[in-house]
Amino acid sequence: MCTNFLSPIKPNHQTRTVMLEKAALRRQLRRQRMAITTSKRRLAQAQVVRLLKPLMRRGKNIGLYLASGSELNINAILQDAAAHGCHLHTPYIEPNQRRLWFTPYPAPSHHGHHMLNILQYEGDKRRIERLDIVLMPLIGIDKRGMRLGQGGGFYDTSLSFCREQQPLRIGIGFAAQQCEYIPNEAHDQALDAYVCETGITAFSARARATLAPFLNKPHTG
Repeated sequence: MCTNFLSPIKPNHQTRTVMLEKAALRRQLRRQRMAITTSKRRLAQAQVVRLLKPLMRRGKNIGLYLASGSELNINAILQDAAAHGCHLHTPYIEPNQRRLWFTPYPAPSHHGHHMLNILQYEGDKRRIERLDIVLMPLIGIDKRGMRLGQGGGFYDTSLSFCREQQPLRIGIGFAAQQCEYIPNEAHDQALDAYVCETGITAFSARARATLAPFLNKPHTG
């Protein structure tokens, strides 16, 4: 949470229990993620990058994150992205705003600075709806595609502005971050797909159509 930076969203009576359940689940899933050994982490990261490579297509605008803490690191995709001519963008947070911008990456190091302990870069800004694909970090994901994030609401807020233009929403993480059910609130945004070391799971019809050649266990619900 970033309560020193943004005024927190005040819960009503109905949402307070859900928020407490989410907080408990975050603690549990963070512990599971941090318990992954270095060797297993490296293998998982290599496998996820391999699965993502086919999405790195010429002319595509792709939003990705710069891993922080124990998040799965996908920086190894940069070389393939450059070779295939796609354009990468990373999140950019403006003061007192939850709606994200995205700026080009890689960028000169002197253009970078930290916001909420996340490295971001100056540059031409675009909103999330102007991306073709957005790769999102997460704490957990359930069988419906509901994402549990850090709790700041940045991705959910940004995705809520998408109307006619919708990026393909793909969560990135470890298999240990999957769970049966994540309690959700009205503002929570579901993902189209999830990529971890065991494969790609599609939740939406759009993801099944787009990712069909790469799915090992398509979701049929």
